[in-house]
Amino acid sequence: MSFVNDSLEHWEKLADWLNQQLDEQHLTIRGLARKAGIAHSVIAKMTNAQGPYAAKSLNAVADALNVPREIVHTLAGVLPSHG
Repeated sequence: MSFVNDSLEHWEKLADWLNQQLDEQHLTIRGLARKAGIAHSVIAKMTNAQGPYAAKSLNAVADALNVPREIVHTLAGVLPSHG
């Protein structure tokens, strides 16, 4: 399993964004986990900035939230930020 970026700053950015997405899309951690096909504990760690995260998990979250994978990977610090 490959893990991406171990920067707390990026984990916190991802956690803030993901918590906002959960609220906006009226999803629970377990609901997102079901949609993403991954364990709810993985989503819980993401919402609490407890990385690192597997690239596969980041992809699953992006797909479940219907957002481009690049957004999630940028927030997680895998891809450089533009701007």
